[in-house]
This record gives sequence, structure tokens and C-alpha cells, in this order.
Amino acid sequence: YVSFQTRPYNTDDFINAHLQAFYFFKGVAKEYVYDQTKLVVIQEKYREVLFNQKFWQFSTKYGFTASVCEGYDPESKGKVERAVQYVKNDFLYGEYFRDIEHVRREGINWLNTVANVRIHGTTHAQPDALYEEDKKYINQSFYIKDENNIRVVDKTGLINFEGNKYSVPCEYQRLKVYVMLSVQNVIIIDPNTGKEIARHKN
Repeated sequence: YVSFQTRPYNTDDFINAHLQAFYFFKGVAKEYVYDQTKLVVIQEKYREVLFNQKFWQFSTKYGFTASVCEGYDPESKGKVERAVQYVKNDFLYGEYFRDIEHVRREGINWLNTVANVRIHGTTHAQPDALYEEDKKYINQSFYIKDENNIRVVDKTGLINFEGNKYSVPCEYQRLKVYVMLSVQNVIIIDPNTGKEIARHKN
């Protein structure tokens, strides 16, 4: 999964990108590996890692381990950086996009038709095929816990999100739902199960 935006990522943006990835993969892995970005690590000395507190709380809430590349270690850092270079060189390089939404739409298309179905140079298998094998290691019944995007459905079956009204199934009246923005849609999710219950064009 790849996330794009037109400004540098802050911690909130980084966390939201994770939530979008969890939804894309329909679950949360046990471990994620990071370069030493300040969005994850404030300081690392003699392998003692001081985590960004907000991100640490997020990882704890969702039950995954944040593993950090060792400083100046080309082997571990290379695994992270190669993926970034692949996106830049294979997807972005030489292309023209109208706006950020165009980038995001084409990015999803590229993932589905190129990146995740090619034969990977190291594993010699398609990422999509390996993912099917790895699903058993992924928490697929994760709970949405980002309180900032929780809304209470009113008695008419509507929620208010970013100044607009969106409908949800009538059985959710007066209950809490989770709202998430994807490439083109506002997706409404049952926060107790992670199940999508409505989708609207944004």
C-alpha cells in the first residue's frame, strides 16, 4: 500500500496513513519495520530507542510491534528505502498527474495491476500470492480506535463529517460509527467489527 499527500507528513498524517493501510489489507500485522523517521523515533542510542510518544500509543492501541532500522545500517535501512525507490521510479517518474486525487487513484490502480502482481525479485513470487499465505498471521478482526473520526448517527440515520451529511443503515441510529476517507470515497465502518456499512463519493 502507498499513501500520498502534497505536504510533509506529521504524526497525525502518518497514523491516518496506517489506518488506510489497515483497511486496504483488511487487518493489522504483528510487526512493522521503519526507517528512523522522527514520526516514529525521537532518538536512538546504542539500540535504546526513544519512540515518538503519540505513535507509540497508536502502535500499542492496535497491538503491533514497531521495529526500527539500526542507524547507519545499510542492510536494514535498504529494505525500507528500496520500496520507496521502487514507487518513485516505477510509478511516479515521468508521469503527469492533474492533482493529488489523480495520484491516489492511479496509485491504487498501479498497486493492483503492477506492484502487487509482478514477480518480486527477491521472493520470486507475486506479493498478492504471498499475502494470501500470510493472512493467517494478520489480525483481521481489528477494532477502529481513532476517536477523532468517530461520529454518532442521529435519529434520521445521518452523520455529519467535514461539513457534509452522510447516510448509514437505519439499524445504526444513535450509535457510534467510524468514518474514513479513501481515494474517492467516504467510508463508514462499524467500529466494533471493522465492517464497512456504507460508502459515499467525497
